Amino acid sequence: GIDVTGAITGTGDLTIDTNTLHVDSSNNRVGIGITTPVRNLHIKDTSPRIMLSNDTTGHTSGNGTEILLDSDGHFEILQRENLNLEFFTNNLQRMTILGNGNVGIGTTSPSYRLTVEAASGTDVTSEFKSDDANAWIQIKDNTTTDTGVMVGANGDNLLLRAGSNERMRIDSSGNVGIGTSSPSS
Repeated sequence: GIDVTGAITGTGDLTIDTNTLHVDSSNNRVGIGITTPVRNLHIKDTSPRIMLSNDTTGHTSGNGTEILLDSDGHFEILQRENLNLEFFTNNLQRMTILGNGNVGIGTTSPSYRLTVEAASGTDVTSEFKSDDANAWIQIKDNTTTDTGVMVGANGDNLLLRAGSNERMRIDSSGNVGIGTSSPSS
């Protein structure tokens, strides 16, 4: 190890163990595992990780939170505790993943696998659609416009199924059939 009791002075780059830690003084960059960092902090490893922990979470490899790039190149955020993962924009909490896996958008305490919530009287439209807008589902609730579920695929039929069995159909002309795939009225 190195025991440094005073300040290190001088100019130029600082490299410890040639490939372990490199400080590029001209570009204000630090490399861990790389001597030519291309960002302010550049970590190169088979599976580079940054771990955050505190005295509440503990300090072992099974504690705290990690962000990493796994050996296959997948980016991961690991909350190792039975605690929330919270996302903020504009200083407001927008999305929460509880320790039990429930996801809340617009709520910090989702009761279901996915809960989308908005303040009373606020539009809480949710859409699921393809890139070409040919297939979509829209669930809408607003006090000033129509309320309900809209399902469409540019003139296609709407099918309700139980398992693999069709139970109800609304065809593109508006005919409704229960127990038939060819409704006439």
